[in-house]
Amino acid sequence: MNNRSELSEAVRAAVSEVTDPELDQRFGDLGMVRDVRAGRRGQVTVQIALTTPGCPLTDQIRADVSAAAAGVAGVSAVTVEFSVMPQAERSALLAPARPGRPPARAG
Repeated sequence: MNNRSELSEAVRAAVSEVTDPELDQRFGDLGMVRDVRAGRRGQVTVQIALTTPGCPLTDQIRADVSAAAAGVAGVSAVTVEFSVMPQAERSALLAPARPGRPPARAG
């Protein structure tokens, strides 16, 4: 890659193809890839928004995202950070996965 911007874009594309292990849809389609930053010497940081706090699949998601990012030419190290989707976004995302059921309410 010629610069950090190109590396960030390539990593975002790779990570967007990773499938959420619970929802069985790609992170890019779900809007879960929040940020990708490329630093010096190929170090990248990827921020993923989880649908629930304390997600039991965090370790698997970290491993899958790390593997996808590390597969991009020019990446030397990967850090995965997590945030949690706001309730309104989570409800909108999960509503199609639960046909016939009302969206979950914030508790």
